[in-house]
Order: sequence, then structure tokens, then C-alpha cells
Amino acid sequence: MPSTSMSSTAAVPRPPATVTGSPAVPAPRRLVSMYVLVAVALVLLGGGAAAAMRDAYSARHAAAAVRCLSEQGIDWTALRRLDSPWQRSPEIRERIRTCVAPNARDQSLFMLAGGIALPLAAALLMLGGAVLVRWRLARGAVPPAGTAAAGWATERFAAWCDLLGLTGRRRPRLVLSAPYASGRQAFTTGLPFGAPRVVLPLGHAYLEPARFDVLVLHELAHVRSRDVSWAAAVWWTGWLSVPVLLVALSPLARWPRQRGALLAEYLPSFAVAVALSVLVLGLRAALLRRREFAADRYAREVLGDPDALRGLLGSAPARPARRLAGWGLAGWGLAGWLRRLREVHPPPAVRAGADPAAPDRWEGGFAVSAASALLAMLTVQTAYTALAVPGLAWNARLPLNLATAAGSLLWAGVIVPAWWRRARQATAAGGAPTWSGPVAGVVVGTVAGFLIQIPGQSTRTSLGLWQAQFAGHLTLGAGTVAVVAAGVAVLTAGLAVTADRAGWAVAAVLTGAAAWTTAFTASIWVLVGYLQSGGPDRIRTMLVGAGLWEWGWAPPLVLLGCGLAALRRRAVPVPVAAWVIGVAAATGGVAAGLSWRLRIDSADSDDLLFVLLSQRSMICAWAGWVVLAVLLASRRGGPGTTAAMVSAIPGALAGGFVAAAVAGAVTFGVAAAGGRGLSVGVLLAAVRWPVWQLFVAAVLTLPVLLAGLRLLERYRRRARRPVTGRVAAPATGLLVGLFGLALVGGALPPLAVGPHDWSDYLASLDTAPGRDPAAGFAVPPAPSAPTGTGGGDPGRPLDAAAATAALGVADRLLPAGHRRVEMEPGGGGTVPDLRPRTCRAAFARHADAERARARTADVARKYTISVGPHPEVTVTLGITSYVTPVRDFRLDRELTERCAHLTIPSSVTDTGVMEGGYVSGPPPAVSYPAYRTDFTLTGRVRSLAGVSTVLSERVLVGHNAVYVDILLGSSGGPPSAEVLAYRDRLAEALLLAVIGDLRLDR
Repeated sequence: MPSTSMSSTAAVPRPPATVTGSPAVPAPRRLVSMYVLVAVALVLLGGGAAAAMRDAYSARHAAAAVRCLSEQGIDWTALRRLDSPWQRSPEIRERIRTCVAPNARDQSLFMLAGGIALPLAAALLMLGGAVLVRWRLARGAVPPAGTAAAGWATERFAAWCDLLGLTGRRRPRLVLSAPYASGRQAFTTGLPFGAPRVVLPLGHAYLEPARFDVLVLHELAHVRSRDVSWAAAVWWTGWLSVPVLLVALSPLARWPRQRGALLAEYLPSFAVAVALSVLVLGLRAALLRRREFAADRYAREVLGDPDALRGLLGSAPARPARRLAGWGLAGWGLAGWLRRLREVHPPPAVRAGADPAAPDRWEGGFAVSAASALLAMLTVQTAYTALAVPGLAWNARLPLNLATAAGSLLWAGVIVPAWWRRARQATAAGGAPTWSGPVAGVVVGTVAGFLIQIPGQSTRTSLGLWQAQFAGHLTLGAGTVAVVAAGVAVLTAGLAVTADRAGWAVAAVLTGAAAWTTAFTASIWVLVGYLQSGGPDRIRTMLVGAGLWEWGWAPPLVLLGCGLAALRRRAVPVPVAAWVIGVAAATGGVAAGLSWRLRIDSADSDDLLFVLLSQRSMICAWAGWVVLAVLLASRRGGPGTTAAMVSAIPGALAGGFVAAAVAGAVTFGVAAAGGRGLSVGVLLAAVRWPVWQLFVAAVLTLPVLLAGLRLLERYRRRARRPVTGRVAAPATGLLVGLFGLALVGGALPPLAVGPHDWSDYLASLDTAPGRDPAAGFAVPPAPSAPTGTGGGDPGRPLDAAAATAALGVADRLLPAGHRRVEMEPGGGGTVPDLRPRTCRAAFARHADAERARARTADVARKYTISVGPHPEVTVTLGITSYVTPVRDFRLDRELTERCAHLTIPSSVTDTGVMEGGYVSGPPPAVSYPAYRTDFTLTGRVRSLAGVSTVLSERVLVGHNAVYVDILLGSSGGPPSAEVLAYRDRLAEALLLAVIGDLRLDR
């Protein structure tokens, strides 16, 4: 509490130490969810810092993994994308797993240790701070018998402890401190498993009893909430993350020459760490401020005086209108935001006029919703990386499922109680809660957590889980995640309204977590299938039943949770629900059953059978979705706010699930009447498929559905009459029947499964007959060079147009997927700082001679191709036409001899140089003078070997020099013999093709 000046009544005799108040006032609520968020942020930052320290200190395991992959003919950079064919072959995946398992296990252990160490450091700092404070207090404490005021304060403090029932280890000790010992503010300190200390400066003992009681009750509120140690630990958290990451990265100073490269490599991760630190500072400051507000409210309630604080703290100033109050961002200008980032005690005047309900509204607003979603997504990424010890993280379903379950439990465990308190406070104030801010916060936080990488990871070894897997498709992935997050958030808001008791809260948390986990993992695997196949047919096929393979239990759990919430809060009229569900289930089941039974005899292939199965389940799911929409429109209370619709979602969705399940059972009965599919398995499939499809449809459409119904009510001209079952049921049956006719009749092609979707899906699987998943990374066959048949002179001087036309043959010879890139501008004749000096001199003479030769054309084209495991191979093909023909390769031979061994400075290698040299090789088989050199350059970057090879072949054809350069880089060792042989054949074929094209008359 802020200190106040000594009262003028100090010399007046003190009244007896008797107190009156209400001991039945409950203790202030501990903001457990906020403490959990801060702790999770510390765990994430600690794990990231440990991973960074491991990478910075030693690249031993990473180098061994890359070296092992290189020996297997696999470039590790080719494994980072979802569309990599290496990920589809079980045999190759096993080889990769053998190579990377030690590195993955080592990284997981480091992340686990860091995730434990950083919170432990915060706890140790809390203990050390508490011990230091007690040592200082022991030196400056004033004994109760020291002054009459001190004795009176001690007796009155003890009276309040007796009234509030604080006994045993929970009973605090009052410490009256001298002015120099503890500052001017009252505070509470404590150690785990010990009695807390309430510290009051001695001047407070001279206050009037009413003002003294407010001070004491405020501090006793902290004691009763039992969060003194938690608050002390949280105080340290915001200042730990960035220094810890800097310490973790300090071993990088061993490579001073790589300063620029390392800065670019770790700057994004460091920026994420700084952003998380700011987030933790904001959560920490807001948590500690709300703790003070809660203690003030407790003091007022115990004293029974709403104005008790005004006499002590003064009157509150006039405050601006809270235009963003519904979003939890009231007063969040830039200056206010910076102040709140460091301010752990609200100003006295603000506390005097604080709204008692403000902390609950803030806890469920935009800021906390966004922070919880962001931390949940980062939890998914971190847990996914740490759990993928046995094999490849990007190819294992179980790690993603477990990681998503952990993130969803964190998110729902924080959001559901906070949103329930938000709804309760709004209802108690005679209004309705607004959900646009919290839902928007969930969407923003989820997308942000999807787009950023794990703290502590380098951009060289890890772009982040989703950045690597959805490289080039982040917009698609982020958009899908945003839609899923919005749908699940709206559903969870409806569940949170009913979570007024512990049991109902647990049910709502589990239901929201199950919905989040199922929707997110299903969307990820659907996107994976789409990116690997490239067609919408894979999306349709996987949405029909993708989630049933991984989370078959989730829709029933969501149904159970929605049903319990509906029983708790009957927002949907039961008679209307019974009519609508019955008619929709009967109509949908009969329509789906007839669509199957009337066409099953003509289904002569698996493709047609899959079409019939999917269409009948979609009709049943549509029946459930119509029930959802109709029940939301006919909720109790008539027209109202969006909050009224949100509270009706669990009941409406439960009705939709029941309708879809019953329709599936009716479909089974109609189909089985023909004597086919009489088994329990078929019955379960007939029920589960529509329920799953309804869950997917609800998640994707709930926000749009609510917005549409709200607009319909807002702009309806006449008053809305209550919807009755006799009106809603026929409309429901009509909508279900029309949809069935349109689907079977082919009027809804985007929704209907195509006639070849099933066979295309089977052909895309790893187990498809004759399918080689790694064929995309096989070394392509060498091209055959076309033979020119023209009678032109290939050695004639050329102009730029003729030279450019001759180079066009490259597009026909390069492998599929080649890409042309822009040529870099020339280096201006600058000679690199080569060693030895004789090499540099030879290089300079060669460059000067080339510049001195007059020419009529100088044209080149540059391409990138994929060769085996090397996704980025650079091919440069060019023609230089000289005025005077070049007769020999004297300068080229001199360069090769002088530069057989050379070094060149490098800012990225461990030693500061790269080593290599030129070697002459067998020239291409052409009928003109030709020369070949092989240039190899090697170096180690943080202990990881890198090799670059350049094949240069040059042919002199009269006035023209035709050349080709092929640059190929690899990590862990040189390229394989198969790759090098293909490179040689490709270079020769390109030269022959260009020379043959020069024979054509143009």
C-alpha cells in the first residue's frame, strides 16, 4: 500500500484495539490462470534458450546427422518441406530417422532441462529476495514495546487476525520497520511453508484507526489469497528471458568472423524472445495490479464501506470513455501501454475509484485471450519439437496430437474460467457480455503463434514448425488456422457461460480442448494432403473422414459436453427442439437411405461406392446443421444480442449432433432393408460419419452463422414472433429435402465428392502399387543433345539476338521443374583476395585479358534445377562472340596450375577462410578445342562441413566461346558419384546442343 503522511492526531490517546468487520467475506480469488500463463511463458523461453545454448556451444550432433544423411545420398535441406518426396517413403524415412534420432534426442533433453531451469531460477530469486528482505527487516524492525503506537498497532493487527480466523502457520507476523529499513510502502513478504510477514513503516502506526484498518486489511487480503510467494516469483519473470537468451548465445563469440551471419541467423529468434519478454512483463504487471485491486475490494467488503479507500487514497480523477472496454483494451494508448508494462502498483487515485468488476472483465478480454492463444500455439510447436525424439517430427502423427492436446488444455483451462467470469459480471451489471473482442483475441493470438518460430531456434537449422512445413503456403495455412480458431472460440464461449461450478467448468474445459485439438490437427493433416497432392479432391476425401482416423472419440465428447451445457442452461425451447430434431432426422435419414438404396445396384466400382457413402453421410450432416441454425434462431427470449445466441450454441449444437446421429441410424435402417450392410460396424460408421462432418461444418461456419442471424434480426422491419415447433419443423424438413435433391442431382459440385476422388486418393498414398515416393528426388536421366542439321557456320561472329536464340535449347534439355533466374551484375573486375599471391596474379591476368578482348555479343542464361537430394543446383550457360577468335586456353591452363591450392577469406566459416583449388579434367567430347576445370571449395561453419563444386567447360568455335558452369553445394561431404556423373553428362549435352543450334541459318 502507498504510504501516507503521519496523522495530526498522533499525540491523541489511541482507542482500544477492538475491531468490527465481516469475517465471512471470502478471500480474494487467486489469479491462477495468469500465474499459469506466466509460468508457461517461462518454460517456453527456458526451453528455447537451452536449445540455443546447445546449438551455440556445439554442433556435434547436428554435424553428425548431416554427415550421416550425406552418406545416404540425402541433403538435409531437402527434408524441410511437406511436399518433399523423401517424407513419403517408409524405407527412406527409416534411414533418415536413424541419422537424426541422436540429434533430436539431444535437443529434446536440452529443451526439457531449460524448461525446468528457468522457472526454477525465478523461484530461487524469489527465495533469495525474501531472505534478503527478512535480513534487512531484522536489522531495522521496531519492537512492539518500543513506542505506545507500535504496541497499539500490534494489538489491533492481532485483533484483525483473530476476527478473520488466521491461526497457525497462516497467521502473519506484523513487522514495524524504521523509515530507513523498508521504504515508505507497506508490503507483505513470505517464504514457502512459513508464516508471512506484513511490513508496515512505523509512521503508519500513528494513523487514525479507520485508515490503519484499510492498510492492514489490504495486506491481510494478500495473506488470505495465499499467493505471496507466487507474486514474488512473478515479479522476477519479466527480467529473466532476454538476459538468459543472451547468456545462452554467448558461446557464439567463439566465431567472431561469423558475426554478421550469426546475427541474421538468430535475430528472428531473439526478436521472438524479446516479444515474449514484453508479453511476460505485461502479464506480470497486469497480474500484480489486479492483485492490488482485489485486495482493495476485500478491504472495502470486510469494512462494509464502499468509500473506505477514499479517505486514505483520495478521490479518483475523471476518466475518459472506455471505447475499447469490451475488448479489454480500455485506455491502451501508447503512453498508457508503456506505463502499464512496468507499473505493478496502480496510482492511489485510480485505486480509490476503481471498478470492482474491472479485473474480471480484463481477464476475459482481448489481451488475455490473445496471450493465451499465442502461448498455446507456441506450446504446440515446442512440445511437438521436444516429443519427436524417436523419429521425424514432421512425419509422426502422435507427437503433433499430444502437443496439440497440451496446447489446447492450456488455452481452454485459461479461457473458460475467464470468459465465465466475464459473462457473470456483465449479467450482474444488468447487461450482456460482448464476445467480439475475446474471439478476435483468440484468432490474432493463434495466427501469431502459427507464424512465428520457437524462441531460441536459428533460421538456419529450423525455420519454425509451420514456416518449414508450409514454406510458400503460409497464407493458406494462417487463413485456415484463423477460421478454425474463430469457430472453436465461438463454441467455447457458449460452453464457458455454463461453467459456474467446478464440475461444469471441467466439462467445459475438456470439451473446448477436444474441439480445439480435433479441429486444429484435422486442418493440418488436410492441408498436408492438399499440398502433397495439389488438388481439391484430396481435401474433399479427407474431410469426409480424416478426423475419424485420429480423433474418433472427439465428436462424441463434444456432443456430451454440449449436452451437459444445454441441461445447465436451457437456452433452446424443448418443444421446438423436439419437433425440429425429429423432422430433420427423419427427413435426412430417409433421403440419405433412398439415395443409397436406389443407386447401389449400379455402383460397379469403389469410386462410385465412395460417392454414394459420402453423399448419404453429407445429407445426414446437413440435417444436423439445419437443426443447429433453426435452434439458434428460435432460442428463448426472442431477438437479442449476440451474447444470447452464444449462450444457445451448446444446446443447438447438441440438437444438431443428435439429429445427425439419428439420421445416420435411419439411413442404416433404410439401406439394410435391402439386405446389405447388416453389421454393427456399418451402423457405427453410418452414425459417426455424419457426426464428424457436422462438427467440421459447425467449426467452419459458426461465426458466419451468428453474424447472419444477428443481421437478420437487426434489419427485420416488423417485430419477430416466437418460433413454434409447428412452424420450424416443416421448414427444416423442406431445407433438408432440397439439399438432398441438389446434392444427388449434381447441383453442388464443390461439396460433392468427385467420381474419381477415391482412386486418386489411394494412388497418392505411400502404399499405392508401383508408387515410388522418392522418385521426385531421384537423379534424372541424362538428356540427349539434338543434332543440328543446318548448313550455317557455327564459328561466325554473332550478334546478341543470334546468341540468345542459340541458348534457347537449354529449356528443352534441363530437367522438369527448372527455373530461370536473373543474372547478377558483374563484379566490376574486382579480383578476390586469393592466396597464394601467384594464384591471385594469374586470376588478375585472366580477368584483364578477357576484358581486353573486343566482342560482338556476350549473352548468358542462369537456371536452378533439382538433382537428386540437391534442390538448388545452379546452371549458367553462355556464349561470347569475339571480334578476333581465341586460339587456345593458355591463360586457363595457367590459372589452373597457379591455383591448384588456394584459400579465400570468408566471414561465415570457423577459421575465417575457405580452402580449395582448380583441377583440369577430361574435356567434353566435341569436335572443337575444349577445356574443363573442376573447382572445389570447402569450409566448416560451426563445425559443420560444407562443400561447393563448380564444373566449368569451355569450347572454342571460331569467333565464339560456348561455356557452361554448374554450381552444386552440399553439407556434410561431397556430392555422390551418381550426381556428379549426371552433372558431367548434362554439361556436355548442353554444349553440343548450343553448338548444333549455331549451325542453323538465322
